[in-house]
Amino acid sequence: MNKITSLLLILSAFSTKVAFAQYQATWLNDNYAGINSVTFNPAAPATFPLTWDLNLVGTEVFFDNNYAFLENSSLQKLYRQREDLQFEVRPDLEGAVSDLALILDFFDGNDKRHLSYQTNIMGPSLLFKIKNHRIGLFSGFHSVMGTQDIPGIFSYYSFNPIDFDQTFRVDEFSLASMTWSEFGANYSYELELPSGKLAFGASLKSLRGYEAAFYELESPVDITKLRGDTITGTATSMSFGFTNTLINNAEDYSPQVNGT
Repeated sequence: MNKITSLLLILSAFSTKVAFAQYQATWLNDNYAGINSVTFNPAAPATFPLTWDLNLVGTEVFFDNNYAFLENSSLQKLYRQREDLQFEVRPDLEGAVSDLALILDFFDGNDKRHLSYQTNIMGPSLLFKIKNHRIGLFSGFHSVMGTQDIPGIFSYYSFNPIDFDQTFRVDEFSLASMTWSEFGANYSYELELPSGKLAFGASLKSLRGYEAAFYELESPVDITKLRGDTITGTATSMSFGFTNTLINNAEDYSPQVNGT
């Protein structure tokens, strides 16, 4: 794995809103957003004033968590040190620390922990105007993963001090992830009214699902912390599911459609 790839993985894993693309919300509301605005509102292209708009490729990445973070870090600092990235974990620090070291720390408290990740890639897409009519063709790829209710007891500073053989309660929580691609067509129309304008639109999409997984703890469970990074729990109710394409073809994996 080269160092640029390592840098991107580090940013994805421990940044808190540094790479937040905000759904490009302000820009997507603009009249000149063109075919990109179709991802925000099917009627939005109706106000596009130009004759045509072509998108070759665009990407949006978002990651947020309240579990771990890098202290006093920034994209600029990570890029400057890309040839010599040094990491230290705050709870394990003893003595002086190099000014070049990137320190990983964890959020304190017993609040529920969340993790949100998404990547949206817009592929070749076209919008063209015929009088008050706009017709668009678009393509894209999406990957999302998230959970909003991981029990706070699993926070580092809450879990680490728990004595071995001590039992604690874990409440219900769930998480899910999926990836899919889409191909679609959009039609929008702008109607002149005596007191203004009315725009409406609709999109038709063909969706292709690739990998997906989910887990849900459906009822509370009593967990006991054991030695050797092990935990054990009482009988409970849980459910999970996943596509098995990646599992069955881990060494020679290629995306396969698991649903449409």
